[in-house]
Amino acid sequence: MSAKEFELYLSLLSRFLRLRPGQHREIADELRDHLEERLEELTRQGDSREEAIRTALDEFGDAAHLAGHFTQIANR
Repeated sequence: MSAKEFELYLSLLSRFLRLRPGQHREIADELRDHLEERLEELTRQGDSREEAIRTALDEFGDAAHLAGHFTQIANR
């Protein structure tokens, strides 16, 4: 999986977040940070960048589902 697919995932995730503008940016940035941290961890363990992206996105799951989960939490 390429860096382009990683950015597409993050873009979709951001679009699916249904939050106030300030919350939206904060949570989108936080999710990006978590994904990038996971990529770094996987590459330190020996995965190629492409393998790390595939693994991280598989672990984080469907973008719409993940965004819905964070939207519910933020709206509580």
